[in-house]
Amino acid sequence: MNSTTGVIRDAAAGAARERAGADETAVGRLVSLLGGDLELYRFAVADLTERYGDAYLADAEFTVARLEEFAARHGHSLAHVLRVYVEFAEQAVREAREFARTGRYRHSSEEEIEHVVGAEQFQLEYLYVLTLSTPLNRSRYEVSRHFREAVRRGLAPGARCLEIGGGNCLDALFLSGYGPVAVYEKNPKSLVWHELLGLGGKVDLKIEYYAFDGRADYDFVSMIELLEHVSDPAAYLRGAHRVLADDGCAYLTFAVRMPQLDHLYQFDSVEECRQLAEAAGFRVVEDYCTINTHQPFAEGERWAMAADPKYAVTYCCLVRKQTGREAAALIEDFNDDLEL
Repeated sequence: MNSTTGVIRDAAAGAARERAGADETAVGRLVSLLGGDLELYRFAVADLTERYGDAYLADAEFTVARLEEFAARHGHSLAHVLRVYVEFAEQAVREAREFARTGRYRHSSEEEIEHVVGAEQFQLEYLYVLTLSTPLNRSRYEVSRHFREAVRRGLAPGARCLEIGGGNCLDALFLSGYGPVAVYEKNPKSLVWHELLGLGGKVDLKIEYYAFDGRADYDFVSMIELLEHVSDPAAYLRGAHRVLADDGCAYLTFAVRMPQLDHLYQFDSVEECRQLAEAAGFRVVEDYCTINTHQPFAEGERWAMAADPKYAVTYCCLVRKQTGREAAALIEDFNDDLEL
């Protein structure tokens, strides 16, 4: 038995005893499991608490409590979810080492991994990892914070919203405070989250592929942690542009230099992501990046670290459709460059 497995099993054995404390919060129960070899994650929780204070604690408490409910529906405890998360982290380390050696992702097409991502166990464990990453991974929590801040600044009440890749429906829950939300997701386990969060009548969740077959149907389009999971993100960006109203906006994220089993498209730089968005007809009006590390870093180092190829990065941007005048200017600049 390796030390990590021993810690998890000991934690699982003690979890029931700790539940006896009626006043203990879900976050408290989670932190109590983060000992020994898992102290790295406890440190991340401490750093997030110091950095974001009560806002982080409130977000984490809500997320972990809902995650416990979701896991219980499938006969699992929080300790079991933590074990799955650790196994995922260990796999991610192996993928990162292989990426450092080869410079390329392991897979590049949906067909190569369909037997994995289509399996019921993977679909369940993916939602465990996705959800627990919010309170345990600084990068994932900061993406969530930035998304909400961008929505508050850029979205008017009554907006028609579209989310591609709903996952645990927590982002859709937030969006539903602004207007009706249509969510398209391929993982049927998301239906349980939809029920747990009480989204009936607020969020229309469909377990199917979205064909982008409308035009100007939505005021806001969200694609968070989606584009790296498809082999042709440019097609998704063009589709989002097509279904977005002329005065609408979209929120996009790109996982840069972040190899994982189900990550297919390899984004190698932040600039590549910007260029893809612009090529699809968008204008970046606000952007942000998070660094995929549990170690603390100064706020002013963020963009410098994003340019360093040794770091995995999530690039986030709020975009709007380019106007006709902007598009013409881009074409003129491009032609001028050709003449040089």
